[in-house]
Amino acid sequence: MLGSGTELDPYQVATASDLNDVRNDLTACYKQMADIDLSVYENWISIGVFAYDENLNVDFSNAFLGNYNGGNFKITNLNIIPTGNSWGLFGFVRTAGIIQNIKIEDAVIDITDDTHDSYIYFIGSLIGCSYDGEIINCHANVVVNITCNNYRKIAGQIGGLIGEFEPDNEFSCVKNCTAHTVINNYGGLYNDNCGALIGNAWGTGRGYGSIPNLIQDCHATGIMSGDTYMGGLIGGGGGVFLERCSAITEILCNDGCSSGIAGELDNFTAKDCYAICKITCNNNPDGIGGFCANAFEDNAYENCYSVLEFINNSGVDPYDGGAFIGDYSDEPVSMVGCYYNSTITDLTDPYATPKTTAEMKTQSTFIDWDFTNIWEISADKNNGYPSFITAVPSQLINCKSVRTIITPFYKM
Repeated sequence: MLGSGTELDPYQVATASDLNDVRNDLTACYKQMADIDLSVYENWISIGVFAYDENLNVDFSNAFLGNYNGGNFKITNLNIIPTGNSWGLFGFVRTAGIIQNIKIEDAVIDITDDTHDSYIYFIGSLIGCSYDGEIINCHANVVVNITCNNYRKIAGQIGGLIGEFEPDNEFSCVKNCTAHTVINNYGGLYNDNCGALIGNAWGTGRGYGSIPNLIQDCHATGIMSGDTYMGGLIGGGGGVFLERCSAITEILCNDGCSSGIAGELDNFTAKDCYAICKITCNNNPDGIGGFCANAFEDNAYENCYSVLEFINNSGVDPYDGGAFIGDYSDEPVSMVGCYYNSTITDLTDPYATPKTTAEMKTQSTFIDWDFTNIWEISADKNNGYPSFITAVPSQLINCKSVRTIITPFYKM
């Protein structure tokens, strides 16, 4: 590769072979110079390896520690067959630098009976597990096929873009990122903590005033099937500030605890976010939520809304569940200016405000929301519901048609 690997003179990644060679220097700086087709690799081996040392502490010696700038070029035909933990284009990342401007198209992740013995985790098209660093302007279109029939096997922390985002430094973030994710569970394997963007997002949550550990201006669409803790944006999270994010998804779950944004939120702040989701539950319908399934301690929500269609095929009335929050495990919570559509669901919420479909499509409903800089309402956008003034990237809208076991999402 041309270049010297420094920030001013990064290695130039122009071919599939060049990208494969990034693993040979995990501390260098790289810049992609052209679209790259990875179809030559039937099973891409992740750059960076997650492992524990002899004292069961995380071993960072084989993590990617450098910078990668995708230059807004495409990476196509990424195929991954996980055999353990931490799988993606990058398997394990811990960097004080930036991974940015990457576009992954037509990625396929296949989880089969032959690929693992018991439990695989940290799976994403871009990054399996990320400790620290900034992930900016990265996008993915991915299908995850699960064909295991052994119910004793488990797959977790699966995200369309990132499997596990676990920041623990002064400022880590995922910004301006999108994903369209399809998770097809065709077999009997138990899968949980799955999100269309991120599987799990856990951080220190220090200093909300300076907004560290931030997920900002991120959007996801998807059609996902699994067991529990399925989230339209993230499977579960805590110690993170979520701002100006959205998810429009369909979820088929067996054991509840799934929602339009996240399966679980703990010590979490969400501001100016929305979820539009259709959730179908076939077994245990408890803990279904329009925005969050389980809300634990120190959660705060401001200027958010949810639109939930819930289909209960279990034949059992849910013990709990809500149009905005499924289960308030710790009360009270801080909730200001939050709403849900009461026309299309019988579920309610003690803190969020119910509004009809017509009211949810009327600007005056949303008191003290910023319709100058953040929000807008238009009959020909987002089916009339509030959306962000900054347009959602086109790769989310013009997604390829993929095979799925769920009825395609329809307008509410």
